[in-house]
Amino acid sequence: MTTDNVDVDGVKAGAGAGSPTASVDDEVSLPQGLSRPARRALVAAGFTRLDQFTRVSAADIGRLHGVGPKAVDLLRLTLAGNGLSFAGEG
Repeated sequence: MTTDNVDVDGVKAGAGAGSPTASVDDEVSLPQGLSRPARRALVAAGFTRLDQFTRVSAADIGRLHGVGPKAVDLLRLTLAGNGLSFAGEG
């Protein structure tokens, strides 16, 4: 596990997602229905796996430029479908 963590409102995000060589389309662990701007914003902030969202709130994710309510709702549904939830929701 690498330590390339990004600080999102004081919460450390996931590991190793900031690789400049990683294609946004290669991040298959994020829901397929996410818009390209939302996907780019999440990857840039270090989020590449669903389990990383359990450490941050939906509000924190929604504050990222490019991530709107539809993306947050899709993430919430995907998390729930995998037995996970945003921090403070479960």
